[in-house]
Amino acid sequence: MKVRYAIVDSCHPGWGEDRIIRGPGLWGVADGATPVDPIPSGGFHSQAERMVASFAEMVARLEVPIDYPAACAKFVNATTDSPWLAGLGEVNSPSFTTAAVTVRDGELEVSVLGDCSAYIEFEYEDLRLITDTRVEAFSAKTRRAMFSASGDPQGEAEAVRRQKSLNRRNMNVPGGYWTVAYRGNFEAEFLRARFPLSSLHRVLLCSDGFSRLFDLTPITPWDVLSGGIELRDAVTLLRWAEDSATGDARQIKRHDDAAAILLWA
Repeated sequence: MKVRYAIVDSCHPGWGEDRIIRGPGLWGVADGATPVDPIPSGGFHSQAERMVASFAEMVARLEVPIDYPAACAKFVNATTDSPWLAGLGEVNSPSFTTAAVTVRDGELEVSVLGDCSAYIEFEYEDLRLITDTRVEAFSAKTRRAMFSASGDPQGEAEAVRRQKSLNRRNMNVPGGYWTVAYRGNFEAEFLRARFPLSSLHRVLLCSDGFSRLFDLTPITPWDVLSGGIELRDAVTLLRWAEDSATGDARQIKRHDDAAAILLWA
């Protein structure tokens, strides 16, 4: 497979927590989970941004294709004693969600953890979505908390912060949601699939900040996969939709970083 387009669009000038992941026979996206309390670290705006940037650098240095969940676990094991992580505590320890594909032995290996997405288009226009929905219940709790304080921006921010702190107690534990993080056996929780390369047409990998495009606009995954709308134009439309959202359409974060990579066979 070959990269047709790739984009990372940060909603903050000069920094962002999404990354495109590239290695030998490997492509993906990683979405750093915005911490309850962002703490500048090593020249990065937050500990989540530093984590995803460091992971992307590690994958880029690989010399041979590797099992992607194993690569995530290897990174966490290699960095778990880093001085910059000391003192962050459970609530502010960094983590990220991710979706990636690896080409090995004539097959495409798909690996997804968290609310990033892999849209797999087969020959004859069959489409399969692979995404991890376990976080949705906790995101719904955060939205309810935000709407309960609706009309008071400071109250909304505090309600979201409080619920996010509560949600973290359910991260990487049985019955909760899973991310690449410095706790729990997340490697075993990846959603995995394998497909013969000969059966594939196109693949779209994206963070949840990009996939909200399909909820907030008339654009469909087919439009992006086919190249009917280029990724830059899709993000422009997404930003307009985010600015225009009102009422129940409002997101927890009005704007979110967006990363996507489009692969064609």
